[in-house]
Amino acid sequence: KKILFVNVASECGFTKQYKELQTLSDKYSKELIVIGSPCNQFGKQEPGDALQIQEFCELNFGVTFLLTEKLDVKGSQQHALYRWLTDKDINGKKSSSVKWNFTKVFS
Repeated sequence: KKILFVNVASECGFTKQYKELQTLSDKYSKELIVIGSPCNQFGKQEPGDALQIQEFCELNFGVTFLLTEKLDVKGSQQHALYRWLTDKDINGKKSSSVKWNFTKVFS
């Protein structure tokens, strides 16, 4: 299966993408895993804790795909997952950067 990693936020202009991500997750469930990673690094647009984020996503967008803990996707406190996703020297494929909420990375 392919994995689509997306850094997500509940108070962003792109928040409605949760619905499209859920549609992708449902439609391609045999080939694709969607993983959302809540992040508060861009405009402080994800202030909630894990339970608040999960409830918001379920109630407003019917999200059932996996949501990680809130984590940093860039900078000195970047989570190891996003270090791997964005650094060619580690992942062996491609370097990239997370520029804003709802940046998508395939693996």
